[in-house]
Amino acid sequence: MSSTAPRTSNNRRVRWGLPDAIAGLALAIVLVWAVSWAATRGWPASPELRSALAYLAAWAPLLGAVLVASYLRGRRSLVRDFGLRFHWIDLFFGLVVGGMMRAATTLVEIVLYGRVASGGPTFGPVVYDVWWVLFTILAPVLAAPLIEELFFRGLLQRSLMRASLANASPALRTSTLPAVVAIIVTSIVFAAVHMLQTDGGIDMVVVGISTLMVGVGTGVLAATTGRLGAGIIAHITYNGLIITWSLL
Repeated sequence: MSSTAPRTSNNRRVRWGLPDAIAGLALAIVLVWAVSWAATRGWPASPELRSALAYLAAWAPLLGAVLVASYLRGRRSLVRDFGLRFHWIDLFFGLVVGGMMRAATTLVEIVLYGRVASGGPTFGPVVYDVWWVLFTILAPVLAAPLIEELFFRGLLQRSLMRASLANASPALRTSTLPAVVAIIVTSIVFAAVHMLQTDGGIDMVVVGISTLMVGVGTGVLAATTGRLGAGIIAHITYNGLIITWSLL
């Protein structure tokens, strides 16, 4: 009879990294392009269903990459692998940083648009039904912050940190440079993904600058606190303020 103790989630060797993040990101880009291509040809006919497919195409690969990385190549815990936890102080940090990010992007919109942009999907005249709740409240304000922070600040940013520290010198390991580089690279990727979902022109510039600032703000929170809670709250605050303004 073997006396070897079963391996628990606490002592499982972490093997996830950049390949997991790249695979999820690449699949998301391909699926989003495919859904957009189909939409230009009138399929599906329902605009609500097109929006649902667009969200699913973007989020399913990102969330799938996180879950696969954690369950198959990590500790099987989103808390231990990616820092998905909250402290009460995260509410304060998140509200403050989220408000600051929204104020900064408002200035960008005023400079480039000449006005504050409105947000939220519309399907002609507003009808306050289940689709409105799903696409105006649940998707952008709750689902997007959770899924995007898990992937970008959880999997991607931490993978970049692990890659940069793998063969780093003792001096580099104690410096802030790996964290700074990881935050910047993750923020650029985060902004680029959102820019791909625009029609180009000035919208692409505004979205690029805005999401870059969101990426830096939430990335700094994740790196300094060691958890995703504050960044998720900041992301919720940011998106929530956009939706609130559009409803006024």
